[in-house]
Amino acid sequence: MGVNRNTIRRSARLKSAIVSLLRLTLSLSLRKITFRQFCLEIEMRLENQSTWQGDDFNWAKYNKYYLEELKSISRVHTLIIESNEFRLSGGRIRKLNLRTANLHPNHKLLYETILGTPVIEVLEIGCGGGDHLANLKTLKNDLDLFGVDRSAAQLETFRSRHPELHTKLEIVDITNPRVELPSVELVYSQAVLMHISESEDRFSHALTNIFKSATKYVVLMENWAQHDFLSAVTKVMQESSSWKEGKLYFKSSDENSKVRLMIASIHPLQESPLSNYEDLLQGQPLISH
Repeated sequence: MGVNRNTIRRSARLKSAIVSLLRLTLSLSLRKITFRQFCLEIEMRLENQSTWQGDDFNWAKYNKYYLEELKSISRVHTLIIESNEFRLSGGRIRKLNLRTANLHPNHKLLYETILGTPVIEVLEIGCGGGDHLANLKTLKNDLDLFGVDRSAAQLETFRSRHPELHTKLEIVDITNPRVELPSVELVYSQAVLMHISESEDRFSHALTNIFKSATKYVVLMENWAQHDFLSAVTKVMQESSSWKEGKLYFKSSDENSKVRLMIASIHPLQESPLSNYEDLLQGQPLISH
């Protein structure tokens, strides 16, 4: 008798929940997160099962968690780049002041990858408080920036953190199949798609919307164990007349080889081709989402 697929999926989700709780507890003990962030994440993960179709968070309350997350990250990393502290040189971001905290390796790799492309138009999916777009603008002033987020509270945080930044902002649920995003050269996400469930094809809709928007590049920095991104992205590209001939690549951080992102490009790049998902998973078990 075959094993019921739903039973396997529930077992995988239970295992994932236990691992997440252990990770959270360890992070709290090491002061990598605040106690309020710890409580908020547990609360939202319990609520989301009925409210948000299996997503990791209750998005109506996410802004409170997000603000705590910013506090946690700022304990060890620079969140907002000042022009006298960092500089882009030779395709790498160099720290000018030794007393300044390092950028998070995910963020540094993301910025270097985006700024290594010959684009002006850049759209962030799930732009939150706007630090990534602001940092990109600081490092390359001529960028034309766009940001979308599903939360009005997140965009309010964006405007309060970066009132001087001129960015085209819009409230958008990226999982809505009828959404229309602006057409731009490069679209990226940073730790956004990993939180969206596959129920009702919401993850697939999000990817489809992203590739409809991007005319040259898509850059994804995500938790690669949360979805089979390679299969999902390949399917979306094959179904798109604009992206059918596009190529997939991956790039590793020069500080931590475990930190890797995915690049989809209309034109060939001098990066490592992505054909085996293990190049991103690096031994992590793939979890059904």
